[in-house]
Amino acid sequence: MCGIAGFISREFLNNQKEGISLLHKMTDALSHRGPDHRGFSVEKNFQNMIAFGHRRLSIIDLNETSNQPMSYENLIMIFNGEIYNYIEIRKKLKTKGYTFKSNGDTEVLIKAFHFWGMEALKNLNGMFAIALYDKQLKKIYLIRDRFGVKPLLYSKSQKSFYFASEARSLYLAKKYSLSCSDKSIYEYFRYGFVSNPSTIVNEVNQVRPGHYLEIDLVKNNQNEIKYWFIEKETENYLNLTDKQKFDKLDSILNSSTELRLRSDVNNLIFLSGGIDSGLIANYASKIESEIKSLTVKFQDKAFDETDIAVKTAKNLNLKHQIIEPNIEDYVQVINEMPKIWDRPIADPSTIPTFLICKYAAKSSKVVLSADGGDELFLGYNKHRIFELYKLFGNNLLYLIKFFPKNVFNNIFIFKIINKIANLHLLKNNLDHYSYLSETTDEATLKEIFSFNINSQKQKYALKQKQKFIDEEKVSFSSYDVNNFLTDNILYKIDQAAMYNSIENREPMLDYRLAALASSLSKKNKISVLHSKIILRKLYDKIKINKKNSFASKKGFVPPLVSIFRDKFSDQIIDFISSKNISNFEYLNTKKVINIRDKFISGDDKNFKILWLMFVFFKWHSFWFNR
Repeated sequence: MCGIAGFISREFLNNQKEGISLLHKMTDALSHRGPDHRGFSVEKNFQNMIAFGHRRLSIIDLNETSNQPMSYENLIMIFNGEIYNYIEIRKKLKTKGYTFKSNGDTEVLIKAFHFWGMEALKNLNGMFAIALYDKQLKKIYLIRDRFGVKPLLYSKSQKSFYFASEARSLYLAKKYSLSCSDKSIYEYFRYGFVSNPSTIVNEVNQVRPGHYLEIDLVKNNQNEIKYWFIEKETENYLNLTDKQKFDKLDSILNSSTELRLRSDVNNLIFLSGGIDSGLIANYASKIESEIKSLTVKFQDKAFDETDIAVKTAKNLNLKHQIIEPNIEDYVQVINEMPKIWDRPIADPSTIPTFLICKYAAKSSKVVLSADGGDELFLGYNKHRIFELYKLFGNNLLYLIKFFPKNVFNNIFIFKIINKIANLHLLKNNLDHYSYLSETTDEATLKEIFSFNINSQKQKYALKQKQKFIDEEKVSFSSYDVNNFLTDNILYKIDQAAMYNSIENREPMLDYRLAALASSLSKKNKISVLHSKIILRKLYDKIKINKKNSFASKKGFVPPLVSIFRDKFSDQIIDFISSKNISNFEYLNTKKVINIRDKFISGDDKNFKILWLMFVFFKWHSFWFNR
């Protein structure tokens, strides 16, 4: 696990010293991602200075033979991530005549590219962001793993092309002023994050998951190429019976966990009360005796899963620890949010996620978490709401009159009914998924923005259509994987873990498991009453924790409202100010200030949008007003 940065530039050909200085700054900005070693490579080819920088976090093969950049014949490579099946790939390459000086995955990876070219990607089971320079083909490849577990961003100017693991390196590299995109700001306020391939900054973009950029140094152009098609992988499982798929689920999860426990450092499991982390802990406990697990305790019983996690850990003989953050811990993370997450993200669970990573770093370098299960197997409430809509459709409006009147006194039930009622006004499934995934409702967005909301919605819809081959066949799972998973869940945990110099691994995000999940019928995934049905059945069969087989999902949220009222009133006034808001002509200053002042006066109704504003303006002030 590491950090990479570099550029292809004509700008520094006559001033190589300045170029090297910039390379060092871009790379050292990622020192938290790789405190164990720094390395650089500088080449000249076709009117370009080609600069690669690397920061290493040593996980496998801890000695210097696996340091980067690494060269082999015509190839130079830097990469961030892990190739979990590197041992199996090395055995194949040995039969082809390759020899190895190291025991790590980096040498295996570069020689895999030497032998197979870009076809090597089909053989990789891992998470990775790779920069590969082929001197013979005179091409540079920027490659991102299938799910986007590892970030890879880039920025262009007239004479240069920059890339890095984090946006902070690209902010340093800018030779022009950076600007915020109005459509991305709309997207951020609607969903709490900005989805790939864009970011909230106009000049910074992402390599899309399952894609690579091919940069031709001769022709001076770039092509984006998709290398992973889940539809092809899914074909391997379509003809299996339900019993065979259930058995495959068991064996793939076991294999995936075993692969992700490969390391030369201490491993640890993030254990919640959920079935996904319980399953991962089960397999891990059978592979590695007395493995450690860690849980965050919350004072609010509505969010605390400690009792369930403790019972699971006891059943599996895990060496379990509990951390209970206090208010000052939360305050410290909120104050440092723009520094930790260099692109704004308004998911409140970022805060306890950072704290559990910080604590884990005291004893481990590798942690296993269970992200991805909810997206692959339909585990969110919105997925069940969509099932309700498909079951009742427009008939719901007719059926409502037969409901007992006291039903509508329950705000949660009222909101669900209202959402289902609104779904029939939308055109297609992509619109349905987008609506059910929004953090902020349309009425609030219309209040805070002065531009036409409908035009921004259309831009977002177009962006989503461009992600999928056949928009009519896009599943809710695929939509979530390509948006919420990559750009909220995985971005959140990657930045939190790497800021603390630890590696986070995701057994639920094995490409074989994703393909199997894609092959499942709806009855094995979701009903109106239950989500992730096949995972729950597996959990129940293994008898990990009997009481938890069909427990409801809880959040991972600190007591933000009370923290903000007690600790952040001054910052709210400072950051959500007329001066800061006026930087964005499409924000309605009067309405935004009104929301701010109402909260300060004791009105919690609009806290969600206030939190979005606070995170955004705090981030913007940190990176743009320095």
